[in-house]
Amino acid sequence: MSAYDLLPAAAEDSLHTSRLLNIEDKHFKRLSRRLLDPTSPLALPLTTPPTPPPDSSAIDEAAAANASETSSKLADRATWLDEARMDFHTFESNIQRVRFLLQSNDRERARYTAETAKIRDTAESVRLRNTELRAHLAEAQATLSIRKEYDALARSITSHPALKPRHEQHDAITKLETEIAELTREREAFQRIWKERREQFGRIVEEGEG
Repeated sequence: MSAYDLLPAAAEDSLHTSRLLNIEDKHFKRLSRRLLDPTSPLALPLTTPPTPPPDSSAIDEAAAANASETSSKLADRATWLDEARMDFHTFESNIQRVRFLLQSNDRERARYTAETAKIRDTAESVRLRNTELRAHLAEAQATLSIRKEYDALARSITSHPALKPRHEQHDAITKLETEIAELTREREAFQRIWKERREQFGRIVEEGEG
């Protein structure tokens, strides 16, 4: 198979499905890391019970510290949530882009299939036309060969020394046609005269018998 031959359909599909998708899977990986990371707010509670439990004198201090820590964690969660929403929007846009690309590829494959079928039909038509033209060329060459043979025979005949030139032959033919016409007229006149004499002879015989 040459370097310019088309790939089989199975090999072409395998090439499309096995190609790297670094751009397409980048957003998915980023979103997965954000959601599944051990330090993600989804994996960490807002507050954890103190260990060991504090005594009564430290409850107020612990409550204040927990309130401050909870407020900070809520702010971090809000920031994380905004970034997660942005990642989801980016991932959704990427999915839409991949879907549009897939639809475009499907349309391009359909167009490619139609163009390929059209080109093959045209090539087949040209091949049949070439075959027909070759047959006509062979017939024309055979006819030309026969005509060349006839021309050679005609030249050998007309160039024979015993033959007179064409204009002399034409004059001789005209003279013969004239002589034939005169003989024809003479024969008709002779037949007419013979008929008249036979009729006269018949009347004389009838009169002699009467």
